[in-house]
Amino acid sequence: MAIIFPGSPDVGDTYEAPNGIIYEFSDGAWRLSAENQGGIGVYMSTSPPPNPQNGDLWFHTGEADLKIYYIDPSSSQWIPASSPPDPYEENFVSISGDTMSGMLKFSEKNDDGGIKFLRDDKSTLSTLYRQSDSITRSNLLYGSKFALYCKNETNDRNATMFTAQWKPGDDEALLHLYHVADPESGRHAANKQYVDDAIAALPVDDRIQGMPGTRYKYSDKYDSELPDGGFHITGSGEVLLSRISHDGIEQSSYQTEDFSSSVRVQVTVRGSDGRVLHSLVSSHWYQGVGSNKHIKFNVSKKVRDGKSEMVAGQIFYITDGVFNF
Repeated sequence: MAIIFPGSPDVGDTYEAPNGIIYEFSDGAWRLSAENQGGIGVYMSTSPPPNPQNGDLWFHTGEADLKIYYIDPSSSQWIPASSPPDPYEENFVSISGDTMSGMLKFSEKNDDGGIKFLRDDKSTLSTLYRQSDSITRSNLLYGSKFALYCKNETNDRNATMFTAQWKPGDDEALLHLYHVADPESGRHAANKQYVDDAIAALPVDDRIQGMPGTRYKYSDKYDSELPDGGFHITGSGEVLLSRISHDGIEQSSYQTEDFSSSVRVQVTVRGSDGRVLHSLVSSHWYQGVGSNKHIKFNVSKKVRDGKSEMVAGQIFYITDGVFNF
């Protein structure tokens, strides 16, 4: 049980407790009096002395509180030997576990003025401190890892949000981010799956570098049934081209035109290996033919007949050029 001191004391009042120790009231608290004879041994530590006897004194250096070992008929315990002054009551936090309110302030500009985390052997594991008026710094030592974890509302699931570590033997430190949300603005980070999906959605440029010509896909359909992006070679060797190439590029307008003159056009069809498979010279060509407005090159001279090598659905490269002779 605690020592019950007299109420409403005046400065200088003394009180002899049941254990024979004399206290004096000063600075707002009951304190050990100089009237105690023979000196009183006080054990000072954050933990109590071993094998205490009734009346032994222990000053808890973490709590700044003096305690006395008291044995009553049914129990024994350490009890406060005096009421602590108000400044101690408000400003001291126990190093063995305590609760505080308000803001904890650190003013030093080095790692001795912040928070230090120790390993079991008391060496420093990490620090958090104010390096300057504009920098808050944390040091991770001995290859230790810094991690941020989140739990759900029932605390039965745990998610790692990020980790930072310089592993022993590695050439550099690594930062790993997990569970990154899909970006909602240009300033947001993106997760790998989002980036992969965005890349996959881009148009694929699988054209052969250096290959001359415009890409078309060979079609067995012709005239008004020739699809966009397709071309066809007739039995006589004529070349029919969709007005829209395989890559969606417009090759002619909707206007119907019939060209015929001494000027010649050479049309060449190449395979994906670069070989010339079909070639003709035309003195009469058309655009805006049929309902699909396709292009048609008739045959003035067949240079190479490659119709038999055409395969529906495959990509071919077609060039045309005007010349005079």
